[in-house]
Amino acid sequence: MKRKNYSLLLGVQLLVILLAGIFSKDAGFAIAISLIGICFNFLVSLNQPVGFLFGCAYALTNGMMAYETQIYATFVFMIFIQAPISLPCSQGLVALFCGSIK
Repeated sequence: MKRKNYSLLLGVQLLVILLAGIFSKDAGFAIAISLIGICFNFLVSLNQPVGFLFGCAYALTNGMMAYETQIYATFVFMIFIQAPISLPCSQGLVALFCGSIK
């Protein structure tokens, strides 16, 4: 798929999630978390290392929302498992900006 098609696909996904959140009257914070999650999945599926930073942001914000809504299993998973897993994968960013990792 061409790069232009990737941008269109990402735009459609973001628009659908945004509209779903607006029509269902979700909180703005919840919509923002979902949009971060879309970016995370999209970038990782394209093997873009920066996607893992979105994954970490998604895990941390989703974990905070889970804590606030008293969904503690999701909070523990997101904060203590999902977020730390995404950080070592971000090493690809170091290679991208500073040369390859040996």
